Amino acid sequence: MRRWCKASFLLAAGFLCAGELLVRLLGDDHLTGRFDYGFHPTAGFQESTDGTVQIVRVAGRRFLPQSFPQQRPPGGFRVVVIGNSVAYGPGRLEDSFPWLIGDRLRAQGVAAEGINLAVVGNGARRNQIVLRQALRHQPSLIVLQVDASTEWGDEIDLRRRDEFQGWHPKHWLMKSRLVRRIYEWKTEKLYGDWLPDEVRAQEGVNDLYARMRAQFRTEPPQAQVARDERLKATIRESVALARAAGVPVLLLAQAALERPATGPARLNDGGLDAFTQSLAGDGVGHVSMKKIFEPLPAESLFIDHLHLLRAGHDAIAAAVVTSIREQGWWPR
Repeated sequence: MRRWCKASFLLAAGFLCAGELLVRLLGDDHLTGRFDYGFHPTAGFQESTDGTVQIVRVAGRRFLPQSFPQQRPPGGFRVVVIGNSVAYGPGRLEDSFPWLIGDRLRAQGVAAEGINLAVVGNGARRNQIVLRQALRHQPSLIVLQVDASTEWGDEIDLRRRDEFQGWHPKHWLMKSRLVRRIYEWKTEKLYGDWLPDEVRAQEGVNDLYARMRAQFRTEPPQAQVARDERLKATIRESVALARAAGVPVLLLAQAALERPATGPARLNDGGLDAFTQSLAGDGVGHVSMKKIFEPLPAESLFIDHLHLLRAGHDAIAAAVVTSIREQGWWPR
């Protein structure tokens, strides 16, 4: 019996070691930033030996794949858009307003690039990390989406990152990439995507994401106020970073489409228009989604209360191009 136990233990340990080795040898690119949950400084940016920057999907930061020269071409106008799933678009790069901005500028004779660095779920803090990396690649203009709806996601994922970075004995297993991959599949797919909330509760699932999501549903009003203030402080810091680098910033204030039980649908900016306008000045402009959509049949532009169809993205692109001209940023 002892010999059988010893052999089985060694066999299991061998399989685990082999699995760990395979994950580390074959999965490094995929795992870059995976357990930083979007807070890794460079995940998704790959500088190639041919002089290009490859924007790639990694687990912690799921960009739309793109590439552009590390050095901005002479006479080129590089517009970089940073935001969340609204700016990310409906799934095809060519249907998102970052691409459409470049497309409209090129149609007017500008050697323009429209680069989409939006990431689904990103809030202001994770967007600032993307901004810091984007500023290394000679943008002519930063378009920064301002949206309070994803701030709670930043809080969740920051705590998840911190939980995995500690060296408390309960986290030792999580230092194994193989174990982490299995854990991620469990929490992100099995518990997060496939099990409804009531089943999760019956099964006693208590992962950090589920706990915090429940917490945000019952938090006191002052918690949301604090989150809004942190959003504004982070946006101010991001604007200062871009201006210190000599790059103009266009702030895009998010609007949501509210469909009340009675009466027509209406657009709500949540006070973001007034906030972004308060930051406007030298090298800083602002565009309001609410004002863009108010003259249009807004309901035909939205997929849901936040996300946009191609027509909505096209309307934003047109407004951004107009603002570039009005701000005096048009390339000469």
